[in-house]
Amino acid sequence: MIKGFDRHDAAEALVGSVVFGIPMVIEGGTLEAGVFLSSHPLYFFGTLAFGMAMVVGLLYVAEIQDVRVVDPVLGVIPRRPVGLITIAGLTAFGTMTAWGRVDWTEPWVALCQTAVCFVGMAIGGALGDILPGS
Repeated sequence: MIKGFDRHDAAEALVGSVVFGIPMVIEGGTLEAGVFLSSHPLYFFGTLAFGMAMVVGLLYVAEIQDVRVVDPVLGVIPRRPVGLITIAGLTAFGTMTAWGRVDWTEPWVALCQTAVCFVGMAIGGALGDILPGS
């Protein structure tokens, strides 16, 4: 049974995000998809919702492991998905920026490109955190 969300879980999520995310960062298709999303805002928001839904689905619906909600934020929001999504988002932002894959002089396009990378990192982070043996 998995419960709570501590630094060990955060480290596993970071490793999963990086393992899934590095190919996304270096792949040109990520940038192309981001450009497409920048001209289709509804798809941008749908992409973010898909990424978050995948995290929640992997944690609580797929039943890969028995994941329990402990001490939710504001009494409602489970800490584990918040932590995983935050780690994936910061990792996507950091790597895409540090490796010069996005140009923040066009912030909307850069945000859309980073969002594409975020989805892969979020899924990787969720898997890295809950795969058996964790």
